[in-house]
Amino acid sequence: MAPLKNVRMKKDVHPAVRREYGRLWTVEKREKDRPENAGKRVVFDYKRRVVLVGEEIVDSFKLSFF
Repeated sequence: MAPLKNVRMKKDVHPAVRREYGRLWTVEKREKDRPENAGKRVVFDYKRRVVLVGEEIVDSFKLSFF
């Protein structure tokens, strides 16, 4: 059986929260692919719920149920 490296969250998380995490992971990937961020550290900080480029916050968790 292959390791499950891409499993990111449990099913019991509210769908709106899962959608927001998915949006932030997409932002992280887009920021990693941008040429001006080459050589910079681009991460999605799961605990703080922010996407960082270097030490700058690019996007953050904004939950909306509506």
